[in-house]
Amino acid sequence: MTGFREMLRVNVDDFYELLSMVEPFITKTNRVMRKSISAKERLSVTLRFLATGESFKSLGFQFRLGSTTIGKIVEETCVLHNVMKDDYLKVCNTTLTYDQINCS
Repeated sequence: MTGFREMLRVNVDDFYELLSMVEPFITKTNRVMRKSISAKERLSVTLRFLATGESFKSLGFQFRLGSTTIGKIVEETCVLHNVMKDDYLKVCNTTLTYDQINCS
């Protein structure tokens, strides 16, 4: 599964663990006239964007979705920050003064 890791910058096990954490927050309901984009695909689009910084237009071609849809998916799926921040995205509480920062 090397291609998977190269594409999304996570291995398969980590992807599914992350999916299980964010799936309740990013799952959409199907409509009468249209099936919703799955949580798995939403997470894939978002991880690809975060891993590469590619444009929404480019991602749209890769995932066969409109660039506006890609933008909306990325915005909505970045809720994973709120889900994970306490356990995985800790911020240092230390405040540095200007003199302590090495600017050389």
